[in-house]
Amino acid sequence: MKRLSTIVIAAASILACLTAKAQGGADALPFVRTDFGPALTGTAGAAVATAEAGPWGVFRNASAMAFPGCLQGVAGEFRITDGNAGFSGAGMAKLMNNKLCMGAGISYLGGDTIGDYRTHNFMLSSGFAYGLTESLSLGVNARFANQSLTESISYKGVSFDFNALAKVADAMTVTLGLSALGNKVESASGTSYGQPANVYAGAEYVYGFENNKLALDAMGEYYFSGNYGAAVGASFTYDGMVTARAGYRYASQGCVLPSHFSLGLEGRLGSFAVNASFSKMPTFNIFCAGAGFYF
Repeated sequence: MKRLSTIVIAAASILACLTAKAQGGADALPFVRTDFGPALTGTAGAAVATAEAGPWGVFRNASAMAFPGCLQGVAGEFRITDGNAGFSGAGMAKLMNNKLCMGAGISYLGGDTIGDYRTHNFMLSSGFAYGLTESLSLGVNARFANQSLTESISYKGVSFDFNALAKVADAMTVTLGLSALGNKVESASGTSYGQPANVYAGAEYVYGFENNKLALDAMGEYYFSGNYGAAVGASFTYDGMVTARAGYRYASQGCVLPSHFSLGLEGRLGSFAVNASFSKMPTFNIFCAGAGFYF
């Protein structure tokens, strides 16, 4: 585990050097980098190293789905973005045995209405995770994305994520991953753009006392297009039933996921959970609400 910690620290250092040189460019199918689920939407994406992603791991970090204490079940959410309301996404995750977990998810994000046509982004995603040991799991995400701008113009792409989640101390987990590695997308003008491929690293420290828990999260990511982002967040769980979250993300100009802050609240009763979050973006707001059933 000491060697793994050294690798993660070195990777984070390289990431910091790369971001200092980032100039920023355009990415195709930017919505594949959307944050889903209460842990991420409530912390502005900082909680990427949480072991409680559950079925939402099919969109971002599949390795969490096979980690000890991981959540199995189904969950869904809808969101209101700049006045447009609708279904956002849903996911499910199930342990096949004590090491292998598989999951699938679907997302539909409606956009602006042009004439009689409403633009939309559609995504199918899957996640596969394998627990190598009690403190290390590996994951792979695979997705198909379609961005429809008009009845006759749409862009499609396939991409993959490769990630790992490890416990490096009793109260700390770290993650490292490559995300959105996929085909280039050609625009109507003939110019090809890459998907928002990025390398990311994150960490979570959990302090528990009595039946309560405080989690501190941080993450950083560098996009192959030259953009970058980083986020910090925290969550407090009272008596295992109510969780309050907050986070802030800073991103380079032109990054697919801009700078913003988020607030979130989640309540659990037995196997059921409900959640809500609010994100203040530079030019619009996002409100998310969802529910889940865990087993």
